[in-house]
Amino acid sequence: MVDASSPTTISQPLSALELEVDMSARQATSILAALLASSCALAQTTWIVDATNGPGTSFTDVPAAVAAASSGDLLIVRPGNYTSFETNKGLTMLGGLGVRIARPQPLHASAVVVSGLPANETFTMLGFETVPATFLLPRIEVLSCAGKVHLEDIRIDGIARSLFQNGSPALRIENAASVVLARSRFRGQPGVLARGSTLIATDTECSGTDGLNSIYEFPAGHGIHAESSQITLSRCRAQGGTFFTYGPSSSAGLGLGLSSQLSTWTILGDATTQIVAGSAPGYVASAMTGSGSVRTNPAVAFVPSGVAPSISPAISVANLEIPSLRATGAPLGGSVSIDLFGLAGDAFGLFVGLPGDPIPLGALGELWIDLGIGPLFVAGGSIGAGRHFAMNVAVPNDPLVIGARFTWQGAGGSVANGIFLSNPATYVHP
Repeated sequence: MVDASSPTTISQPLSALELEVDMSARQATSILAALLASSCALAQTTWIVDATNGPGTSFTDVPAAVAAASSGDLLIVRPGNYTSFETNKGLTMLGGLGVRIARPQPLHASAVVVSGLPANETFTMLGFETVPATFLLPRIEVLSCAGKVHLEDIRIDGIARSLFQNGSPALRIENAASVVLARSRFRGQPGVLARGSTLIATDTECSGTDGLNSIYEFPAGHGIHAESSQITLSRCRAQGGTFFTYGPSSSAGLGLGLSSQLSTWTILGDATTQIVAGSAPGYVASAMTGSGSVRTNPAVAFVPSGVAPSISPAISVANLEIPSLRATGAPLGGSVSIDLFGLAGDAFGLFVGLPGDPIPLGALGELWIDLGIGPLFVAGGSIGAGRHFAMNVAVPNDPLVIGARFTWQGAGGSVANGIFLSNPATYVHP
């Protein structure tokens, strides 16, 4: 069993603890390779999109590539400015630094629209930024999707409301069965809007744009506004916008960290997980306001504006020692980084597999790993005094890794405080 008090970089000579972590990491590399082999039964076509038409280019713009590709295909997008697009296909789109959706397409107000994605298909988008332009809203919309949508390393600065335009959410999710956000930043009015959807976010910042009250009132945006949705946040920050005033102040202009209408929330993490209300002169507000329920780890910081309660009394709150998991992917030759946060002394186990549909397990929570292939056990032990267990896993040196998605999930707790499943942590390999 492993007792890890803090994130550890394995070095020589290995202690008994480091040796067991190293053995678990080696085992995990073999497990990832086996999962990869089992998930690649069907061939896929790889398309290269390059605005400069460099060597190997299949298309010079994204819409043409999306139109030609079939579900299951891989699109590698090189740095450049590209045109907005809409799709209902299960594609994997890998970008990177300098890849931007920055040009409008006729009748396409949003930068990216994923609409009507069928069940059993997954749309994946990694390493993209949207840029405001004339007739182009820098936002992503996920609409009426029965399949899974995975957005990772996405950067969007949305539009605030002004005299000349209405505010725009950076990410709009409506009637979507499963949306995963990882290592991303969304700023808008609100940062993220979710209606009738299931959303899981890790290592993601959602912030509202600032507001202004002069002759006209332009309210600030919320970090996240959710209606009739199920939301899980782990290691995230949700920040309401600040309301500046040059006239009589109004509480209507204040941005909340989280705005909830009949939604169910799970908010996990250490002190880096922060839910923060915006500010307005002379007014107070809770960090989370509205209706619904929230399960949260006591380490999470809810920061109100002024002397308001951290969470609105209208929201049902359960403080539970639910473990929080972070998993960060890496390219060929790199290492996946795993970090589990829990209560010191609690037992834990770590599992990995392919992303699956949620399986309710009562008070334990939901399992998000496909039972057809996993979950496969990787490591276990007890959480040390530092409350973190960390390990690195070498990425198999196989080109089939590119575009592959894996889900990690932990289980941990004690008889006294209960045993729970962590949030699922899913990543795609660039």
